[in-house]
Amino acid sequence: MTNIAYVTCRYPPMRTSGTYRVEAVMRNLPDHGLAPLPITIPATWVRQQDSATTAAAIGADDDAIRPTTRLDEILSRAMDWKATRKIARELVIPDALSHWATSVGSKVAMGLPSVEAIYATSPPYSAMILAHDLGRRLGVPVIQELRDPPSFNRWVKHRSRLTRRRMQSFERRYLKRADAVITVTPTTRTQLLDLHPGLDPDAVHVVTNGYPPIIPEPTRSMRSLETFTLAFTGTFLSGTKRRQEGPFNPAVLVPHLASLPGPSDFRIAGTLLSGQAHGLIGQGNAKVTGLGHLAREDALAEVAAADVSVVVADDDAWWIGRKVFEYLAFAKRILAVVPEGDTADLLRQSPRAIVVPISNPDALDLAVRELYRDWENGVVPKGDEPFVQSDATCVAEIAEVIQSVI
Repeated sequence: MTNIAYVTCRYPPMRTSGTYRVEAVMRNLPDHGLAPLPITIPATWVRQQDSATTAAAIGADDDAIRPTTRLDEILSRAMDWKATRKIARELVIPDALSHWATSVGSKVAMGLPSVEAIYATSPPYSAMILAHDLGRRLGVPVIQELRDPPSFNRWVKHRSRLTRRRMQSFERRYLKRADAVITVTPTTRTQLLDLHPGLDPDAVHVVTNGYPPIIPEPTRSMRSLETFTLAFTGTFLSGTKRRQEGPFNPAVLVPHLASLPGPSDFRIAGTLLSGQAHGLIGQGNAKVTGLGHLAREDALAEVAAADVSVVVADDDAWWIGRKVFEYLAFAKRILAVVPEGDTADLLRQSPRAIVVPISNPDALDLAVRELYRDWENGVVPKGDEPFVQSDATCVAEIAEVIQSVI
């Protein structure tokens, strides 16, 4: 086995779709002769990443390397204050963990077993800093994986022009130093190359997300077989007003379901904040069932049991969420309310999917009615399906990139 230092600020994987890729890497990379040694944030910083899973995350894996600094406790406590977080978002590049990342390189390098490469995944983006520092100290290549590039991040796009420029500069500096870059969609790769002309196109790779090795059991769902049922899975961790009122909220579907001639049940699996739940109440014949947070097996059971699984996305045309691959693997039908981009292009290849723009309520209404009629008549679309990446094939492509660099 070849040791690979795996720098990820979210380990063990938490309850967000992006961190499931970390879980997949840890599980599948050894099948390719590569042993990942996880380097992650200390327990004092965990609550800054996902307070809902703090108890489960701290110490959940004793094999992880968790370097600490003297200031960790002080800084993490300071970030509990809303005002401090707001100031940090403007002033601290790339994120609040930058001090940690710039302070622990020497400690990690001295205690790290022999490794052949540094593989970093983000966000948080401080993993990029630590990865480069370790690569320089140990004299080994660095592979930077950007699921959500710094300059594309939603909160960056809504900050000051100076903050956006500083984040782009940070991104350019560390990507140019990397021996390879892994992105998750073709559009991401294209935009990065356009934004940073000095990047070597041959060093920038696309490895899309996958779906988990789970066989859903639809019987675990409590849905009624006599009712037209839709499922939406996802956890809404952002409490911003833009997220609450924007198209990311699946509430945009409720009025269209209410106008159907028969009853429907819109089943929502995931944690909703009070503001985000606005509009997610039944109307007319439309019932909305909030399932709360579910285990992955139960959430995927809802997807497999529903007549239609719903994808609702905001303005990130370059992003394909893991949910899309899970739906392509397990859903009967898919209704995608998404912008033009990689997600729309992929789903249009499936005869089971209907793609409509969020800006066209009439098209959404027609799509809902078409899916309802198909359900009433037992219509099952047929045709060639697109290739659906699994966790295993996803990690096989990542391993190929790492091995080529080594």
